Amino acid sequence: MGEDDLPLAAAFAPNRRNNDGLSMFRRCFHTPKSVADFRTRAKSEAWVVSLRAQDLFDLGLSIQPDPIPAADGVAAQPGHAVIPEMNAAKRKTSDVEQWKERLRRAVTRVDGPFFPPEHTPE
Repeated sequence: MGEDDLPLAAAFAPNRRNNDGLSMFRRCFHTPKSVADFRTRAKSEAWVVSLRAQDLFDLGLSIQPDPIPAADGVAAQPGHAVIPEMNAAKRKTSDVEQWKERLRRAVTRVDGPFFPPEHTPE
């Protein structure tokens, strides 16, 4: 995958709601489309990237299972997990800044764009 095909490091930035860690989904439970469908409850398009678990471990990160139960008409997300080291409290640290760039470079695949159901691309 070429440098121009990689997402921006900001794609891996934890936000204020990521108290437990940066969200991710395990491919053995979800397809890129099902992840995007979960994500596109927002109003913008979504892109889904793939990473190898070993690459996360090699960076000193861990993966903690965090299944999401079905609620409010949204299907359960059994393969949801978090990267606990990349959480809201640490989002502005130099460690997280370095991990964001390293995760960007570890991307093995990019799928998308996936659009919200009510959006039709031109």
